[in-house]
Amino acid sequence: MSPTDFLAVYGALLATGLAVWDITKYALEARRLRVSCYIAKMFTPGDGIKESDRARLLAYSIANTGGKPIVVVSVGGMYSDGTGFVLIQETPQLPRTLQPGESVTITGPFPMEIDRIKHFNAWDALGKQWTASPKAVRARLAAKPLIAEPRA
Repeated sequence: MSPTDFLAVYGALLATGLAVWDITKYALEARRLRVSCYIAKMFTPGDGIKESDRARLLAYSIANTGGKPIVVVSVGGMYSDGTGFVLIQETPQLPRTLQPGESVTITGPFPMEIDRIKHFNAWDALGKQWTASPKAVRARLAAKPLIAEPRA
């Protein structure tokens, strides 16, 4: 093998390696949100209210797992008949810019027709709809509501 052949193989391998690096970097820097939804109960320690009397809330957990900031503008979902709903905030948590690796939990009133909901969504400022995994959401909604009370 001549030095010219060696340099040609080296150049081809180097170019291929750089192309793979650029594709990997592009994929890792893509915008990604992980959306999850669960039932929560609000309480104040020592308030004396029984667990069965506490108000149930629908909580959205939204995490930016991508490499760029994302502005979350609304959360809601879609019913099985194709109509949508948006969670109206009592506290102004949205819009919210999530930096890479940052997460936020947004709570709202518990929908009365929870069984009709097909999937839960979050929307970003560019209009992209991010959907929670329906299978994971159903499993979490079937589980006991999350509540952290001090133990006696």
